Order: sequence, then structure tokens, then C-alpha cells
Amino acid sequence: MHPGLKIRFDRIVNPQTGKTVLLPFDHGLPFGSLPGIVNPQQTARWAAEGEANAIIFNQGLAPVLSAEYTPGLAKIHMLTNSCTIEHATLFGSVARAVKWAADAVAIEILVGAETERKMIEQVAPVIDACETWNIPSLFMMYPTDSFIQQVGRAEAVRRAARAGAELGATIVKTAWPGSKDDMISVVECCPVPLVVAGGGKKSVDQTFQLVRDLMDAGVVGVAMGRNLWGAENPAKMIKAIYALVHQEAAVEDALAMLA
Repeated sequence: MHPGLKIRFDRIVNPQTGKTVLLPFDHGLPFGSLPGIVNPQQTARWAAEGEANAIIFNQGLAPVLSAEYTPGLAKIHMLTNSCTIEHATLFGSVARAVKWAADAVAIEILVGAETERKMIEQVAPVIDACETWNIPSLFMMYPTDSFIQQVGRAEAVRRAARAGAELGATIVKTAWPGSKDDMISVVECCPVPLVVAGGGKKSVDQTFQLVRDLMDAGVVGVAMGRNLWGAENPAKMIKAIYALVHQEAAVEDALAMLA
């Protein structure tokens, strides 16, 4: 790994633990101002207080969020998104990410979507620029409902994760396949670091158990949004997730941290 790439990668994935907690709040384009991200500056402050490793946000918010940057909080610019959830259009650039002190960039591909080809065609210019600037790339690889119906949930997630690696991602983010055993099989087929999304809104107990199962299955970390910034106390919730991920805490220990 090139030294410049490694320096940025190590800001995202803790080199001591080999793990990461990512807080995405790029939801504003497709879903609007959800509770917890109405004020993105406050969301970034919760991330820093809870010791998340990195935040993920739409690149256009970089000027708004720059005042909230702290040395221990990495910044990942989302370069593709949409006002619907059917297609992720490229709207940002790696060059602008460098200008605004990003540590990595992210793009999304919906595997099995009618516009999958267009999303894959957006990869080449991003990867070329990442190699020029030694910027890590995070590929968010999600199977569509129709693709899941065709091949089954676990196989759909396996294919999506592997596709991210095949397309050149430094880190792949994908969905929970349904069980810990299935998650192990996804990790085995993805030759680059893998993080997993939190999915829809869950109870605190369900969220902590999911994270524990994910870490036990061998993922590098989690990328959770609404279950963290949508919590009653987001900073405490992020801190508890940090303990599960980096300190191998038990679910009971994480729950005690919220008391």
C-alpha cells in the first residue's frame, strides 16, 4: 500500500485494532432532514464525542462541516447519491475531496438495479483519481430486492460484496445477509476489508446484538446511521458501539454504558 494511501486508511481503520466505526449521514438527499441529521454539524459533533472513526456525508456539505473537523475523526465524502433510492448518480469528485481534506471517498452501486450499468460506468474515473491522489475508496454495494428474490439474500450479499472488491474498492460496505453463518461466508468471499450497514431502525438490544454478531463473523467494522444518530443519546450510543467493535465488549456491557 502506498504510504499516502496507508496514512489515510489508518485514519479510518484503527491500525491497533484493525477495526472501524463509521457514522454515515448521507441520507439527506433521498430522505430529507430525518431526526438526528436535521443539523449535520451536531451530527458530526456526536460522532466526535462518541469516538467514531469516520463520518460519511454528501460532498456538498464539506464547507458546512469543515468547522467540526477534529484530528481523530476521518472524513469520507459521498460522491454518488440521488433524490430517489433507485439510482446513485455521480455528483462529486476526488479532486474536490482532496481540496476539502477528505480522508476517503465513497460511491454506491445497487446490484441488480435497472441502472446498475450506469453506476458501474461511474467507477473508472473515481478509481483513476483515487490512484492519482492516493485516496481510499469505499464502495457501498447493496443488492436490490429483485436481485435478492432471484438468488436469495445470502447469495445476493455475497455477490454484491465480491463485486465491490472486483471493481477496485479499498473498503466494501454491504448489507447484513440474515445470519452470522451467512455473514462469515460473505467475509470469506470478499478479499478487501468489509464493513456492514445497520439497516432499518432497530431497538437498542437488537442493534448491539447485530454488531456483536458482525464482529464475531469477522467484519472490519460497522457503518450505522439512523440507529446511532436517531438514538435517544447519540453520543452514548456511538460510544457503546465503539466498545463492541474495538474493545470486544459484550452486549450486556454495551447496554450498561447507556445507563
